[in-house]
Amino acid sequence: MIIEFLSFLIVFPAAVICLYPMKNQLRFRLRYTLPTMVLALAAGILLVSWAGLRFRIKPNPLLFCIMILFYLCYQYCLKVSVNKSLSVFFSVSALMSILSMFAASFDAWRNPTLGVDSYTLDYALFQLGAGVLAAVLLAWPLIHYGSVVIDQLNIDRIWNWTIPFSLLLIIINLYLRPVKYETFHTNRVASAVIIILVVLLILWVLLHVTFYVIVTGILQAAKVQEEKQILEMQESQFISQQRYMEESARARHDFRQNIRTIWELYEAGDYASLGEFLKKYIEDLPQNEVTYFCSDHAVNALLNYYSGMAARQQIEMDIDAEAFDTRLSVLDVDLCRLIGNLLENAIYACRDMEKGWIQFSARILHGNALYIFTTNSYSGEIRKSNGKYLSTRKGGKGIGLASIEAIAHQYGGTAEFSHEGGIFQANVQIPLQ
Repeated sequence: MIIEFLSFLIVFPAAVICLYPMKNQLRFRLRYTLPTMVLALAAGILLVSWAGLRFRIKPNPLLFCIMILFYLCYQYCLKVSVNKSLSVFFSVSALMSILSMFAASFDAWRNPTLGVDSYTLDYALFQLGAGVLAAVLLAWPLIHYGSVVIDQLNIDRIWNWTIPFSLLLIIINLYLRPVKYETFHTNRVASAVIIILVVLLILWVLLHVTFYVIVTGILQAAKVQEEKQILEMQESQFISQQRYMEESARARHDFRQNIRTIWELYEAGDYASLGEFLKKYIEDLPQNEVTYFCSDHAVNALLNYYSGMAARQQIEMDIDAEAFDTRLSVLDVDLCRLIGNLLENAIYACRDMEKGWIQFSARILHGNALYIFTTNSYSGEIRKSNGKYLSTRKGGKGIGLASIEAIAHQYGGTAEFSHEGGIFQANVQIPLQ
């Protein structure tokens, strides 16, 4: 039982590796999550070890039970979708299966008379040591880079496609281990097995690096597209503003001549001509297409763009943007991406409503935090999966809300979304330096 218990300890470094990329997705604080998970796994390992000894159950089925227990505990502690947690879980399981095969190869070299159902102290210690080494080596890349992918990639089908690869590695390792260790000492079997294991390990690393590069490329392209769209909106508003200024300048230039004409018609008592002249003069006055919402030109242009879009769709929009009259520590490009996603989602939600409405408010509260509140009516259904809101657009990928969360987290803030009674709310809080 002691050796079997030691062989199951590989679950602990595996659990730590699984938690690395989830640093921002824990449902509870790490100081509560980690001890709870360790205690649950320790109790589970003791229980299945006793059951194996009591009912003479082979270790592999017992390990399978422990893995199920760990995943249930793991998913409960996370805020991410099942797709993400399963992808990480199976990926780490594939890595652990490769390390277990290295341990079995070492055990076969040390104990050639044993076989697949034999678990020795050499096997258990080598496996545990390899797992701890993997946990140490993978800590920095998974915490710094893996968490970026977990936080920002919300396309379920991409996560689903990673699972078959991990399952394939697990199956290969299960069939790679011989029934009798004597086989390792036949011809060049041992060398071939080690080479295959090294290749599988390198393949595991390369595929994860490739996955990260591809995903960050997708996310960067989406970010560039957002920024391009925002710049186009701002350009449109700046052109409107420039046209209004030019028309205003021309009107001021002609004002003196028009006053003289009005006075002459009044002196002549030609009130009919005076009325016609004033009517035409009023019609020729420039219409102010630009509303002043705040002193931040980029944000003001963006708010004008969406205000005009809402007006064209007969959506009532109320905007309070006094917070943007203050110089903020948030970059304009990030602020515009955040506001743009909030208002675009709100306008889309009101698209089919007879009397849709949107309330947008940005305030600085307590002098040290920016709060952005968006409340809007919506028509149709709300789609959610594992606590996350999904896109309702045809072909939509739900990147908008994920982008809002990513920007808020980038500045140490939070983004919360909720809906009730036909009203959708988005609350963003960003600490100010």
